Amino acid sequence: GRRQITRALGWFGRVECYQLHNLVAWRDHLPVLEALRDDGRIDVIGATHYAPTAFGELATVMRTGRVGMVQVPYNPHERDVEREILPLAAELGLGVLVMRPLGGGPLAARTPPARDLQPLVAFGITTWAQALLKWALSDPRVTAVIPATSQPGRMTQNAAAGSGPWFGHAERALVARLAVLAIIPPLLARLKSPDVYQPVPLSFVLKAFSITILGFLILKLLKSQCYSSPHFLDFGWLPVLASGVLVAGLIIVILFKIFKIEELEKVIDLAKKYAAKVF
Repeated sequence: GRRQITRALGWFGRVECYQLHNLVAWRDHLPVLEALRDDGRIDVIGATHYAPTAFGELATVMRTGRVGMVQVPYNPHERDVEREILPLAAELGLGVLVMRPLGGGPLAARTPPARDLQPLVAFGITTWAQALLKWALSDPRVTAVIPATSQPGRMTQNAAAGSGPWFGHAERALVARLAVLAIIPPLLARLKSPDVYQPVPLSFVLKAFSITILGFLILKLLKSQCYSSPHFLDFGWLPVLASGVLVAGLIIVILFKIFKIEELEKVIDLAKKYAAKVF
């Protein structure tokens, strides 16, 4: 980490915002960055994370008062930051840099019909990407967005979304609705494709259900033994392994059925043998 910091400063001389990406060893690196900030080589220290499961720790870092900004994902499909991170950033006066403002996959790739974007024309919107970018920027708690593009010519279009007028509640709600509609056609097409999906017969459902029940019984037995034993390892590793095999086996069976991979019965028999060994 320290070598990376030294190398980055060697390239740029001075860094306006140096971020602790994904909170990796932030307690170790933060003092180093603070010393560089006090020395005038860094303007602002930031902290980032992409996973909602890590937002609790990110909030902890924010409350230390030692960072000036955060970078988080925010788009109509990823709104977890609205629960705690954005309100906390506003409360503490921290800047917010948005990653993945265009989302990805169907969100960015499927453009709504022009008539659906017509109410946004008065806000300078001519493309779906601009609508998504302005959706995030119109949140007063957001400082800036960092969109990615595979076509350099789109950079000018995207940059145009960085100035007002900004969306109000109605416009942001419209973009959110269009974003939901964007994922429905690809999902339906995926499910209807004969090469991917086929109806699942009742016999398969019953077999998969029986395997699941066996897995839960083993987990329940394991849980009861954990409560009665002061040392988890005293109970042995076999139930843990068997439970894992059953759960993994169920997932594999489902994937085999959906994707028409052969040898389904062999997989089911194998799972039953593992269950029989445990019981």
